[in-house]
Amino acid sequence: MKVLHNPPHLRYYRLLERDLEECFRYVEPCSAHFDVYSDEFARIILMACSEIENALKLFAFWAKIRDPATPTDVANICKLYGVVTHKYPKFCNMKISMPRYSLQLQPWKEWSTSAAPDWWSNGYNKIKHDRMSNPGAASLRRAINAVAALQAVLLHYYRLDALEGEVGIADSGIPELLTPWEEAHENDSMEGASTIWLWSLPDDLPQ
Repeated sequence: MKVLHNPPHLRYYRLLERDLEECFRYVEPCSAHFDVYSDEFARIILMACSEIENALKLFAFWAKIRDPATPTDVANICKLYGVVTHKYPKFCNMKISMPRYSLQLQPWKEWSTSAAPDWWSNGYNKIKHDRMSNPGAASLRRAINAVAALQAVLLHYYRLDALEGEVGIADSGIPELLTPWEEAHENDSMEGASTIWLWSLPDDLPQ
């Protein structure tokens, strides 16, 4: 088994997770506040989505090495859909939960060859290209989903980068706020994680 000891992408993710959690001192993460927007949420969305682009391109590189039949067009987020789902057909089913606040997310649910998720198209793109005309683009909902989306990408990427064998994360790198929803253990998702954390992906489950 390959054990990950705080690799660079995970360290970056943990920083974003802590920044997001810090925001909860001022805005409670609940449905009534999902449309609240701020410059801090804009910063988190920009950083998370930039890192998603980096991680997805690395994913595409390793996927091509593992399987030469992997699609090669990775010009934008919609083109990358084919690369990811070629390897992990159930990728968009990945659910991320926030147990402390009883929230469950499916950040990649809307992704397809023709459309990006809302947090990308109406969040990241509008903030990046015309922030002043779209202040509401930087919402709490989009900030949470962007960080959750990054975690989903990293968990798939690490599995692929580990030659598709078993891979775990050392306790110093285990996410503390957002966790993958383990379909096989819905009542105790990641409870009891200590020395090494092993996680399940949607494509691990039987058909």
